[in-house]
Order: sequence, then structure tokens, then C-alpha cells
Amino acid sequence: MSMYTTAQLLAANEQKFKFDPLFLRLFFRESYPFTTEKVYLSQIPGLVNMALYVSPIVSGEVIRSRGGSTSEFTPGYVKPKHEVNPQM
Repeated sequence: MSMYTTAQLLAANEQKFKFDPLFLRLFFRESYPFTTEKVYLSQIPGLVNMALYVSPIVSGEVIRSRGGSTSEFTPGYVKPKHEVNPQM
């Protein structure tokens, strides 16, 4: 004789583990969809000093003497945003 009824075992089977994308939630909170096929990335050459604490009241200053570069590339794979239906 079982400790659980058939209905209880079926209910436990239906409550499956839901995947929690912890890494994505922590490091990639926002997504930036592009309307164009090309993606532009701006880079600052050399080592970039980053502030440990940034006050939300005081605005930052741009260091114009360092310069920068912008490169463009076309991603190799673009994920479709529509549902794929093999019956079509």
C-alpha cells in the first residue's frame, strides 16, 4: 500500500521545477532591441577608471582628451521574435 494516493502523485508530478535564470537577472536586467541590422559599439581605449561610488545628484564629467572609437558589426544570428510554426 502506498503512502500517497494517485491524485497526490499526479499533482506532485505537475508541479515541476521552474528554471530561475539567476545569472541573467543579475547581470543582464535590460535588453536593448535594435531596429537596424547593424550594431554600433563605442569603446574607450586603454584602462578605464571606474568610480566605486557615484552620487546620483552630481553629474559626471566627460574626459575629451582620451578619445574613443566606434565600431559596427552585423550579428551572425538574429533571434526571431515571432512564433515558429512548422505547419505553415
